[in-house]
Amino acid sequence: MPTTAGPATGIPSPATTNKVTGTLADPVAASGPMDPSDAVRVTSAAASALGAAHAAGVLHRDVKPGNILIDAYGAPRLSDFGIAAILREGQPFSVTLETLTPEYAPPEAFTLAAPTPAATCGPWGPCCSPC
Repeated sequence: MPTTAGPATGIPSPATTNKVTGTLADPVAASGPMDPSDAVRVTSAAASALGAAHAAGVLHRDVKPGNILIDAYGAPRLSDFGIAAILREGQPFSVTLETLTPEYAPPEAFTLAAPTPAATCGPWGPCCSPC
């Protein structure tokens, strides 16, 4: 069993997992919808990352194809937590329309409602439909 990480061993290392080859939007823009098995693999992994963030009390609030990076191994990486909210009892959230990407924002965002995990998952359909 290999004990080192890297492309030669097939084990992702910090140096190789950070190499981004594009975003989820790129293959769709270049050649149309993804092969169904690739679309399921990529969106399932990205949804798992979103679920892990929610489990840690972090709401992404800007899920869209351009924020799902594809690494050198073809694995998705959920990125751009710039407007993320951290769930804390008694802490107010910043809710603003200026930071939203309208085509991927959940309907609740337009009423300036407090962010919730369900609202963060709301854009999942529009985000993945081009796949």
